[in-house]
Amino acid sequence: EKRLGVDLCDTPTIMKLDSLILEGLLMLLGTGRLEEIDGESESEEGTDNVPIVSPELSKAVSLLLDCHHYLQNVDKDIYSNAVIRRRIYASLTEYTPQILGLDPDIMRDWDGLNDSKDTLPEITRFLALKSISVHGLDFAAQLLKSHDVGTCSNTKDVAKDILHSVSKLFRTLLLFEDEVHGSFLFRGLSIRNPKVGPSMTNEGRVSKAGISQLPDAVDVKNMFEEDPRSASAIAFLYAMGSTGSNSSTSQPTSELVLQISECFYDLLNEPLVDLAFQAVQTSSMMYDMNVVWASMEQAEESTKHTLFNQVVSDVEGWASNSGEYAYVALAALALAVDDDPQLWSFITKIQNTILGGSDNYLFASEDAMVLCVGMVAAKLSRTADARVSDLIDFIQLSLSDNSKACFGAFFGMGLM
Repeated sequence: EKRLGVDLCDTPTIMKLDSLILEGLLMLLGTGRLEEIDGESESEEGTDNVPIVSPELSKAVSLLLDCHHYLQNVDKDIYSNAVIRRRIYASLTEYTPQILGLDPDIMRDWDGLNDSKDTLPEITRFLALKSISVHGLDFAAQLLKSHDVGTCSNTKDVAKDILHSVSKLFRTLLLFEDEVHGSFLFRGLSIRNPKVGPSMTNEGRVSKAGISQLPDAVDVKNMFEEDPRSASAIAFLYAMGSTGSNSSTSQPTSELVLQISECFYDLLNEPLVDLAFQAVQTSSMMYDMNVVWASMEQAEESTKHTLFNQVVSDVEGWASNSGEYAYVALAALALAVDDDPQLWSFITKIQNTILGGSDNYLFASEDAMVLCVGMVAAKLSRTADARVSDLIDFIQLSLSDNSKACFGAFFGMGLM
């Protein structure tokens, strides 16, 4: 403060500093460390040597958050804004939840629905950090999509740096929530056993705070309709299986298949390089085929055969717009259904179509074909079919023939 001649509580004045000085200051704000308790006070109180957050360190974090808030309310050149944000995010990622002002005990008492506790400093700080992280993702996407990239040649690099820092900040918050609420946040709920006592059934429940953060199916649908791309299409597919009075399984199967077909092209309209995102994309197809099958199971037994035949025909028809991934959906459908004797002829037909796909030129890429073969093998393995061994050999051979790891092969093997 003395060298700069400014009050570090005066955010507007700080943000008017020369850009190089401001960048250096923001970088410096991310170098603080915890302080050790004075040795004399330790001996007096008989406590362990516990690091504490100094007032100066708390002030540094608060200033970083205030600078970010200031940027959201002023008009600035998009690149200048990005450079400063990059420094803010990078500095925030240097700190632990304790330094960031988060308290596990206070968070544990907050259910996410009690507005009276939202004003507590620790809760306000947690919500602010989550908001900053989300805004960071949106801003980086805006920067990458911007046509005004002539202002600086490394605009893309700045955006990547922001994404990297935001992902680290998200990880910090996620690990903090895991510490607060326990690892059950990341496990599915098991079927409740009436013989199990209350103490055991409560252990597996997701907290209200976790549930309150999730958008409902209507919100997800609106997000997809406003911004139809792969990520929003995946979210929409998962939302179709939500529970409630308007759940997808209560819809007629034909309507459900039509809804999936309407977003299936958007699901695939972006080239997916990241293997984790490919796995989420493929899993969303499998999930929805399970929802379709659950819907068919509610149909009358006399109509189930005809209904399944119609669904197979409809999904095959997606190939005209979605190409080979229509057969991935078809394989996922075969994997979803049970071993009903009435449907086995259709399952066999799907399997033969996929296994003969390399000769019929159904697949544009070997990766998609191997993925489908893996799903077929996973289906056959349930009945100890003798063909499973040959299919595994085929998948392994595809790995040896490719210089790069084959997503379809690994995902398919994982299903087994």
